[in-house]
Amino acid sequence: MRKFLVSCLLAFTFLAHSQEVVLVAAYNNNYNGNSGIFGITNNAVYEYSWYYAAWLQLPVNGLPVVGGDVKIDLISTFDNNSLNPSGVYVFADSAVFVYNYYAELWYPLSNEGLCRVGGKAQVTSLSAHLDSESDYVYVYAVSCGSVYYYRWYYNDWLALSNDGIETKLDLPDGNLSDFSVF
Repeated sequence: MRKFLVSCLLAFTFLAHSQEVVLVAAYNNNYNGNSGIFGITNNAVYEYSWYYAAWLQLPVNGLPVVGGDVKIDLISTFDNNSLNPSGVYVFADSAVFVYNYYAELWYPLSNEGLCRVGGKAQVTSLSAHLDSESDYVYVYAVSCGSVYYYRWYYNDWLALSNDGIETKLDLPDGNLSDFSVF
């Protein structure tokens, strides 16, 4: 009876503190020890465990605390060909962070070069991947309508050109045959 009551109390405590996943990122995992599925709530990052059939929270060490809470907005992941993937990136408060499994710590990338509003870096989209041929990690972010990529050597963000991105063209009567390019 005592075990039953403890189980009920633990289940109730979990349900009372459970949150909703607001974003998910996944990759094709090549190792059995990792699902390759990560999700974020507003204040934590979780990895899905097939073994436990549950979401396991990653430590929040190194992430910024604002008003007593960690605030996480975006996530991107990739398979870095390791048993302990460190290809997990988040945007929290006003910086991009990369997770280090061995140190159980989030490390901030420099904000140098990103668009700022009110002194805070702005990021509305985040993407990261590993080039398997060069073993180079690419991190991209959308900041104030431009795509930036992280330059590891310079420890900064550089905007890609917006040349070629045009506004929507109004076609006469929606008919392509009436539209001339030349």
